[in-house]
Amino acid sequence: MRILEGESTRMGAEAREASLVLRRQESTQHPIADLAARLRSKPPQLVVTCARGSSAHSATFGKHLIERHLGIPVAAAAPNIASIYRTTLALRDQLFVAVSQAGRSADIIETAAMAKTAGAITVAVVNDADSPLAGACDIVLPMQAGPELSVAASKSFIASLAMLLRLTAAWACDSAMQQGIDRLPERLDAEVKRMFFDVTMEQDTHLQAIENYLLDPKTI
Repeated sequence: MRILEGESTRMGAEAREASLVLRRQESTQHPIADLAARLRSKPPQLVVTCARGSSAHSATFGKHLIERHLGIPVAAAAPNIASIYRTTLALRDQLFVAVSQAGRSADIIETAAMAKTAGAITVAVVNDADSPLAGACDIVLPMQAGPELSVAASKSFIASLAMLLRLTAAWACDSAMQQGIDRLPERLDAEVKRMFFDVTMEQDTHLQAIENYLLDPKTI
């Protein structure tokens, strides 16, 4: 399938909404500032993430951001430790971040509940702010991507990356990163338009190009 055709597909249409999603994040009040202030006043020694599929790739992006800009190690939780083995990890005063589009994976919800019981600060980066995962966590950072019906995550994936960027920028008080985030919607508009109308690119190449563009440190 050519990219020109992709504009009329469900996934193509949703991918083209990404810049609108980022603008919606900018204009909405969310608890990032309060969370960042709390983390600066009592920094955790460890950040633990929990996610699946494309959200796990977002969490890996967050790992690189936090380790690079804050110097705090980040590890990925194994959800079956909580959901199957019923083990409680030593997470008191640490930061737990779950990333999920739907917020309905039972093992991630159980892991978040375990982390909260263990005394961690629990954060859900989630598209559905009314989901069970959101309810299981102390703080919700909504992706605000809106309904996503295509099988492959597009706008929700980009929204999760942006929310992790916003958290890192606020936590690290990094004005240069924040300025880069502010420019993302306009730059994403231009990049997505170029890729959708470049008929020499296959759809898989197009999606990989969007991911590479957002994950490139030079972008921000």
